[in-house]
Order: sequence, then structure tokens, then C-alpha cells
Amino acid sequence: MKQNLILAVAFTMVLFSTPIAAQNNDAIKAVLTNNDMAITWLGADFSHATIEDFCGCEPAQFAQQIIPSINEVVVKEASKYDFAKFLQKSDFISDITSVTKSNESIDPNAMVRTEATHKTLDKATIAKIVASYDLTGKKGVGVVLIYESLSKRNLKAIMYLTYVQMPEGKIILSKQVEGKPGGFGVRNYWAATIYSFLKEYKGEYLRSWKSEYGIN
Repeated sequence: MKQNLILAVAFTMVLFSTPIAAQNNDAIKAVLTNNDMAITWLGADFSHATIEDFCGCEPAQFAQQIIPSINEVVVKEASKYDFAKFLQKSDFISDITSVTKSNESIDPNAMVRTEATHKTLDKATIAKIVASYDLTGKKGVGVVLIYESLSKRNLKAIMYLTYVQMPEGKIILSKQVEGKPGGFGVRNYWAATIYSFLKEYKGEYLRSWKSEYGIN
């Protein structure tokens, strides 16, 4: 009797989870392969980032001036930071309102990276960050880069490329990526991590993720 009950429960779990898994796989396949999809660039979210070296500026200056200017220059120089081209989509618009609000909540002192303060962003934390966004009135798929850490010594930033279904705020796919800093001035130095990642997306990341999810 007990064995029959266990089998029934297992069958029920498979019955109800399979359609959900299939839907998730379809959504992942769409963001990775649908070249006709238009996307919304939501911004670069530094709300949970730690920084190993502030490159000559104070934490407060980085949080209050550099981060907003990074997001502003990415929007202003749309021809350079062409998310549609690099992510292989038909078009993109920018709406960084929600990410700007998220970045305004930063405690500058918490950004100073030490062995004790640095933490890897897990799925629950990323989900919590995205859940804080007000996506009311927005439609389609949003894209955000959520920063985990920035290191001048290691010449890299660790981020999570996150595709979001709007307006629900449901995460379709979130994967860890890296970008290299470079250029003159603090803003340009760290904004370069976004451009660096975008240039590597097709060759380094897309191929790997399609293989991971069994997508041809």
C-alpha cells in the first residue's frame, strides 16, 4: 500500500511538472534563438555588488555618481552598446527606471569588498532583486546585468545576464558572465565591462548555453 502511494505521488509530480518544465524550456529557447524578438534593456544593477578596488574614487562617489553615469552612457551611446545586435535580437529599447531605483538603495560602505563581505549571488538573491523592479505597463522580455563583483586587480567584473518576462517579473534565464574593464576615467573603465561581455556573447556564452539546454 505504501509503495503504491509513493508511486502515485511520483506520477502526479511528473504529470504536473512536465508542462511547466516544457514552458520554461520554450522560453529559454526563445531568448537564446529567436532573432525576431525585441528586448528592453533594463540597465546595469550594482545594488548587491562588491568592489575590490575603487580606482581612485570614494565608495560614495562610485555609488552616487559613477553608477548612474555608467547607465546613462550605455543608453546615450546606443549605437555602441547595441544589445539587439550583440544578443541577436530584432530591436531593443532602453528603460532603466527600475534599475536606477534599485541602484539608489546602495549603501556605499557595503560595496567595499573584503573576504567577509564578498558573497556569490545565488538564484534566490537574483530573484529578490528582480522582484523589486516595478515593471507595470511593460511588455515582452527585459534584459538586465546584475553585478556581483568588480576587481581591478583581476581585471574583470562578474555579472549575471538575466532575461525577465514582463510585466510579471519572472526570470526566464540568468547566467553568470564576465566582462573586462578598460579605458580612461572611472566611468569608462567599468562601463567597458558591459561592452566586453557583449562582444563575447555569441562566441563564448551563447554556444555553451545552447549546448547546456540541448538547443540546436
